[in-house]
Amino acid sequence: MPDCREQKIISIGASLFRKGSEFTESELSKCGNLKILVGNKDQNNYDPNKALFKAIKSKSGNVEWIEFDGEHEVPEDALLQVLK
Repeated sequence: MPDCREQKIISIGASLFRKGSEFTESELSKCGNLKILVGNKDQNNYDPNKALFKAIKSKSGNVEWIEFDGEHEVPEDALLQVLK
């Protein structure tokens, strides 16, 4: 059986994490790794405060914030770089 920790799943969504949204889990360190890939020119979804990233980090989550130079559409090269 393959090791699940080596599998990668791509999930794409768009929204801002709003203050007041909370995780019910007290800590997230045993969850998988999460990479947040966001365009630094995305006018609707870029969060300069990195609220979701900080909320996950505050619960010991394994999260990484990665920006690409662009808008909302994720370019193939940025996605492939994150998957390495």
